[in-house]
Amino acid sequence: RSVGFRTAVGYEFARVKGNYYTSGADSYFTLALHAMDGNYGNSPNHYKVWIQAATEKTGGKQAIVLLRAKDDATSEASTDKAEIKLTYSGSTRTIEMVGSALTFNGSTVWHAGNDGHGTLLDADKLDGQEGSYYLAASSYTAADVLAKIKTVDGPSSGLDADTIDTIDSSRIVYGQNSTGSTQKTDINWNAKSGFYSKTPGSGGGGAPSDSYYHVIEATYYSDSYYSMQFAQYFWSEALYHRVTTNSSGNKSFGSWIRIADDVSLGNGSHADAYFTGHIRAGNTGLSDAGSVSATNWFRSKGNSGWYNQDYAGGIYMTDSTWIRTYGNKGFYCNATIQSESLLVNNNASALGAWASISLSTGWANYGSGYVSARYRRFGDVVHVHGMVYCTNASYGGILNLPYQIAARYIYQPASSVQHQRVDAVPYSGYTSIQTVGGQVLNQWIMLDMIIPIY
Repeated sequence: RSVGFRTAVGYEFARVKGNYYTSGADSYFTLALHAMDGNYGNSPNHYKVWIQAATEKTGGKQAIVLLRAKDDATSEASTDKAEIKLTYSGSTRTIEMVGSALTFNGSTVWHAGNDGHGTLLDADKLDGQEGSYYLAASSYTAADVLAKIKTVDGPSSGLDADTIDTIDSSRIVYGQNSTGSTQKTDINWNAKSGFYSKTPGSGGGGAPSDSYYHVIEATYYSDSYYSMQFAQYFWSEALYHRVTTNSSGNKSFGSWIRIADDVSLGNGSHADAYFTGHIRAGNTGLSDAGSVSATNWFRSKGNSGWYNQDYAGGIYMTDSTWIRTYGNKGFYCNATIQSESLLVNNNASALGAWASISLSTGWANYGSGYVSARYRRFGDVVHVHGMVYCTNASYGGILNLPYQIAARYIYQPASSVQHQRVDAVPYSGYTSIQTVGGQVLNQWIMLDMIIPIY
């Protein structure tokens, strides 16, 4: 059924029409709104504007909304039409557009039907260039890349290969191979900062000796004449140092200073440091766990000298006249003290302290309340004193002194036997005090002998 609207002369310009169609097993309804230019016919092919809704009863239950504009002379199958079609059928939900061009605000909307090479679509270009502008990856080899790089390579090219952390490679010193340092035969070179190996060369090249050294050089950044060098001998721990300066446009080499025989100079090391000048320890002093040896004077300044920290004593000076002992300590000498004169302000004693001595086999000290055998030396004599007695008449030797006298001396001390003779007899490294002419068991002798040593 349909309802139409006509002009006065009988031409229809609009129609609302509802139809029921059957096609084989399918059946569906249509509801169409037509806007026409010209006479209405039975076929919908003649309508320029067509709005259609259809529900298919069999084969999928489609719901379609169709908006179509076409020439009244074209057939339904013709592409000479503009059409928007909305379809719903279960999970299928589509929008179809039919026409020669699709635009938005005057600009073409690109799609699979009008996209491709030669169009103005940006998606078909790279940075505004067609794909033909670029080479395929397979046609551009590593050799081509290398050839291109070589044409612009250099310190100012900006290539990463020319710099390390923005430092130009010309400012970097590297070794002659993967493990070695750069070889030099002359250590008096105008070189960059770096690590070198000095090998023997003509005249030694100013090295500490004409031999092999490891060398470290640091050169001033704007004037290569100013530098410092360390030279380490190949086969020992001898370490040398020197500086260079600019002398009227020429590099002036300073003298080599030997600074160590062992480069391990850290805290707790056992280095033998080598110094040609002073050792300055600052305000902390100089501490040595071992002895201090010197081939020259041991010097101190001011009211100071040598001090023993464990026993709080020492030797020092406070004026240009006297050498003093610190802490009111006495001065002991186990040998001869020679002096042009002797000044004693208080009491003085030239005698040594008494020393006990062991008695030989067959002899003993007389007993409690009596003086035991002892001796002491003063100057060139030794004094032997004490009361002894014989416990075995088979032995005549009483005791041995730890000094060797020059000749034999005879003594006749007081004894329980009349006219008992006692001699001092020299032997190698000692002197024997012994009875002569026999001895009597349990006899006593009062030794009181002063014996010259020389």
